[in-house]
Amino acid sequence: MPSGWQRPSTASASPARPWSASPTGRVAHAALVVPAGLVASPLAPLAREVLIPLLRYRLAPRRDRLLRAARPLLSEPDEELATQLGAVLRHVRLDLRLPRLATAAELRGCAAPFLVFAAADDPVFPGAAVAARAREIIPNLAGVEVLEGSRHIPPQAAFRHINARVAAFLRAPDAA
Repeated sequence: MPSGWQRPSTASASPARPWSASPTGRVAHAALVVPAGLVASPLAPLAREVLIPLLRYRLAPRRDRLLRAARPLLSEPDEELATQLGAVLRHVRLDLRLPRLATAAELRGCAAPFLVFAAADDPVFPGAAVAARAREIIPNLAGVEVLEGSRHIPPQAAFRHINARVAAFLRAPDAA
């Protein structure tokens, strides 16, 4: 990983939770990368592409099953992330409930500008739907971008692009 470059956390959280309960003005800027809580996951594709392979791996942990489980989530092969996913699946009790959907009312009180990145090929939170919902409910949306060719965990090139866009957004949020 390049120096100074951080891979965003893959933990999901609703965008409304941290800001809706905070006093107005406490958050100066918000950049969301493949956010949960904006759209409901399409259940049939989610089960077929993600949940069933994850459960199969959990029941009989083998390398081939791990790679099959990771494939729909990773935009590019990444041995380190696949290994981490395997460790999580074997040793962490996962809460598979998705966060509830954020509402416009919850976000209304937040004055912070938002920059949203959605992944076009994400089987969990489809990019076009995330972008449309962000435009609908986020009052101070400074920008929304659908990352073409990206799945739930975008490729490294996308992260470099995201980091550059977020740095510019933090310097001048109105220019996003």
